[in-house]
Amino acid sequence: MTILPFLISPVEQMIGAHTSEYKAYTYIDIKAPAEKIWSNVTRVREISEKEDQGYLTHLLNFPRPVKAELNYEGVGAYRAAIFTNGLVFHETVTEYIPLKKMSFTIKALPHEIPLTTMDEHLVVGGKYFDVLNGTYELEKLGDNSYRLHLFSNFKLTTTFNFYASWWTKNIMKDIQNNILQIEKQRSESL
Repeated sequence: MTILPFLISPVEQMIGAHTSEYKAYTYIDIKAPAEKIWSNVTRVREISEKEDQGYLTHLLNFPRPVKAELNYEGVGAYRAAIFTNGLVFHETVTEYIPLKKMSFTIKALPHEIPLTTMDEHLVVGGKYFDVLNGTYELEKLGDNSYRLHLFSNFKLTTTFNFYASWWTKNIMKDIQNNILQIEKQRSESL
C-alpha cells in the first residue's frame, strides 16, 4: 500500500491535482452528567503524555494534543487547540447550544508552524491539506449516559486524493478518538 503512489504517479501527473473535501467521524459513550462532559469538551485542560493514547499519530511522530482553551461559551467565541511542536488550531465557534452542540471553524496558520514540525505535504493550512471545521454533539442515551460525537471536515489538494484521503482520514480519526478518550476518562473520574 505504501508504494502505490509511486506506481500510479505517472498517470496522476497527467490528471493534475484536484481538491476534494472529506469528513472524519468518531464518537464515544460516556457515563457522567452532561455538565461534566461538556466542561471537558469546551475546555480541555493540559493533557499529560500518559493520558495521550494516540496510536497512529505517535507512530508517525505527529504533534500531540496539549490543551484547548475557550474564551467564553457562545457563537463567536475563540478557542485555541494547542499541540506540541508549535501547532495551534485557531477555532471560532459558529453554532453553540449549551450541553448539546458546538460547531467551529478551524484555521491553522502555516507561517506559525515551525518548518521542523511537519513535511510540507502535511502542513495544516498549507497547499495540500487543511482542516476546515469541526462539531461536537452530545446525545443523551439514558440516565447519566451520553454519546459524544466529534466530526471534522478537511480538504486535500493532491494528484492522488483517493490514497491520501485514506491516510488522512485515519490520522484524523486517531487524533479525534484520542481526544474523546481523554474527555471520557476525565468526565467519568470522581
